[in-house]
Amino acid sequence: MAPVTAEPVKLYVAPKRLVLLVDDEPVVLAVCEREFEAYPKLLLDACDNVKDALDKVETISYDAAILDMAFPDGRHGLEVLRRIRRAEMESYSWRQQLKMEWLLVGDPQVIPWPLVRTATFVLTGSMCPISMALSAQAMGVTEVFDKPVEFTGGIVQTIIARIQKEFA
Repeated sequence: MAPVTAEPVKLYVAPKRLVLLVDDEPVVLAVCEREFEAYPKLLLDACDNVKDALDKVETISYDAAILDMAFPDGRHGLEVLRRIRRAEMESYSWRQQLKMEWLLVGDPQVIPWPLVRTATFVLTGSMCPISMALSAQAMGVTEVFDKPVEFTGGIVQTIIARIQKEFA
């Protein structure tokens, strides 16, 4: 009788999620980095200004973004949010074109990707005009948080829970 050999078991490993953090306050950056360390499947990519964030969004596709709205140089998180949404639409247009090509070819084995939408969380403070928060909501942010003067990990834990729920 020949020995029985078992097939190796293939385990599904959930992908890591890349999260962009844009905030100019060192305390916020430090608290977020500390809180995210406990979640190895969430990779935090932090920057302290809008220019760096815009450069990153041009080349990297993020699963989630945490954006401060007001920066000392007069720029704001809405610029980053607009760039994220534009990249999503460009990606969507490209995918729609592929979908149309696949429909014309008639290959039923190929399933086009769905529209990927970045989960976005906005941090507003006392210096942020309400119009910015409303504009962010109009652009489909996942949630807007009022950033307290004493920034703690509570808001970050709430955001982490929402991110995990988005990708569960």
